[in-house]
Amino acid sequence: MFWADPNPDAWLDRRLCDLPVPSDLVDRLRREVALGDEVLDAALRDVSVPAGLRGRLMRITWTRRRFGQWVRAAAAAVLIIASSLGYMAAVVGLVATALEPSRPGSGPPVLEVTARSDRLDSTPLVNMEGVELVSQGPTTALEVDRPKPQLSPPPVAARGRDLEVWELFAQAGLGDQPGKLDPLLDRYLAAWPETARASPSWYDLPELKKVPGLVRQGVQLPLVAGVDPSFVILYRVHPFLIPAAHPALCISEVPLGVDAASFELTARFLEDGQLPPREVLRTEEFLAAVDFRYPKPNGTPLALHAAGTASPFRGPGLYLLQVGIQAREVPLQPREPVRLVLAVDTSASMRWGGRLEMVRRAVQRLAEQLGPEDRISVVSFSEEATVRAEEVVGSDRESVRAALESLEVGSSTNLAAGLREAYGLAQRYHGKPPGPAQVVIFSDGLAQFDGDTGGALQQRLAEAAAEGVTLHVIDLVQGPVGRDRERWLPRLCRAGKGTVHRASTADQVFWGLAELLTRRSQLVASRVRLRVHFNHQTVAAYRLIGHEAMMFAGLKPAPLETDFYAGQSATALYEIVLTKRPGGQLALADLEWISPETGQRTGIRQPIHRRQLAKRLADAALYVQAAAVVAEAAEIVRETPEVLLVSTGRSAVRFRSPRWSLAYLLALARQLDARLEQNASFMRFLRVMDQALSAKPARSGSLEDLSSPMGL
Repeated sequence: MFWADPNPDAWLDRRLCDLPVPSDLVDRLRREVALGDEVLDAALRDVSVPAGLRGRLMRITWTRRRFGQWVRAAAAAVLIIASSLGYMAAVVGLVATALEPSRPGSGPPVLEVTARSDRLDSTPLVNMEGVELVSQGPTTALEVDRPKPQLSPPPVAARGRDLEVWELFAQAGLGDQPGKLDPLLDRYLAAWPETARASPSWYDLPELKKVPGLVRQGVQLPLVAGVDPSFVILYRVHPFLIPAAHPALCISEVPLGVDAASFELTARFLEDGQLPPREVLRTEEFLAAVDFRYPKPNGTPLALHAAGTASPFRGPGLYLLQVGIQAREVPLQPREPVRLVLAVDTSASMRWGGRLEMVRRAVQRLAEQLGPEDRISVVSFSEEATVRAEEVVGSDRESVRAALESLEVGSSTNLAAGLREAYGLAQRYHGKPPGPAQVVIFSDGLAQFDGDTGGALQQRLAEAAAEGVTLHVIDLVQGPVGRDRERWLPRLCRAGKGTVHRASTADQVFWGLAELLTRRSQLVASRVRLRVHFNHQTVAAYRLIGHEAMMFAGLKPAPLETDFYAGQSATALYEIVLTKRPGGQLALADLEWISPETGQRTGIRQPIHRRQLAKRLADAALYVQAAAVVAEAAEIVRETPEVLLVSTGRSAVRFRSPRWSLAYLLALARQLDARLEQNASFMRFLRVMDQALSAKPARSGSLEDLSSPMGL
């Protein structure tokens, strides 16, 4: 067979070489060089042919021919399959095209329901239904009052047979008596070809698609000699850095815009008796969940604090160094009562980065600032819009909390439905105290649309703004912002006589809402940046706790500059190893920011000395004691290994000592300074960690249920 002998010519050559050659053949060839091929052929006929040679040659030719046939057959089969797939794709495309809803103007009228004010003859401030494309055909709208379904009479231009039909319904008592007519379920009404009042002309606006951004988290290690960037990916912790190894390693920059999203997520999981997936937990967000009560600034927008202690968790030679920033408070000025309509995006992407939890915390915090004359409504929108709370008295915080707890994440986003429902509520109570509503949209990726769509939407928002209903946007996108977003977002809010607030934390969401209440900016410092310069002569190594950047998940490091608002604080925590050189300055903390009033860059430089490190945790500052417990508890729940500094200057890991279990840590926390019991956020943290002691491990599918990259 051919496959047994891939080179049959070699066998033929060997057999030919074994053939006996006549003794006089060479002399005859030498003498008859000039002879023709006929003489040579006659001479070669005297050579005897080995037995089986002819059959062997025929077998080789047949095998090669059969192999070529198989190759050609395989090529033909591939062409046939490719042609069949192309044909099937074309058929599927034709079927999809045939099943796709027709464009506006090419189908039967579609019955829509819009909300009206209490006055039967009143004109809506703005009909938000046009934001969403109704593609089945020319759309007409039937207006009904809530909660009493009623028929509105047709306008003069539409009277005729439709007027007769409306009068027939009214005479039957279906148009005025509540409960006898459901305009969504009645088959006669649904078959009514034209309604009394035509819809606006902007039903041809397409559905507004949302484009969410990426979550930016963590600190990227410098790419210099002596740094292993894969350490963070392998062990999910930062390694020790040697300041003396490279000048770039003497400077540490920490993102300050950190939220407590993963801690709040942990608290919600533990309420169900289950631990969250450790992949979504971040130590810096546990630290952000606790108010360490840094001293307030004295005459400056920001204050810088630094202190430390010998680490009680890693043995001798290791210290904890805490650097804290505290912003000044902005007093709440006397304000007028407000009516707020909050439209919250509950699509699947709102789970990413704990964005929905940010909104919950911020609105609950806002409710504490509302009074009995204020009114608040909550709308959620995903595939459809749902009213969660309607015209709730501001002092009824329990109703607001229940509305926020009822928010459930869906899949896609229908921004048009959210706008329609929110503006419907604003219209319904228009003209009643405390005045026109302020509509606030919370979303992590607003719609992108062309110029015609954006222009029509601006016109509708301007019409509502002329009646006093303003539009504000809390933009929760985390990451770079495209040109379309930068161009259209301010235009829409400008048309709605509102503002745009970008927020990546719950505090920033609250500050945006606080500005709506007080009509005063809560910004105290912009583009705040912290740099810690370590002295390589006194600090042998340091390690940042938290802020791991998981680059393999497609995430980018967090921005190093952030804005600080009233009462905001931030914390950076390090583990440091000191040299044997006594005394001296350990580091220099450099805090810079731009003043919102003057636009000038200013800052604070504060040296950090060895004397600021306490010898025992119990002797350290209160905020150091609290931060040490919080960070260690987060590392235990995350199941991160201990990081060690070996004699070669490199980092190594080992399993966490069983002695430092979560139960032992919580017992230690309750033996610290009694003044910590007055810190409500710290005590809440301990209560949540107490629940973790008896919680079940995270189930395998819980990460998929979250759809969250908070820690990835």
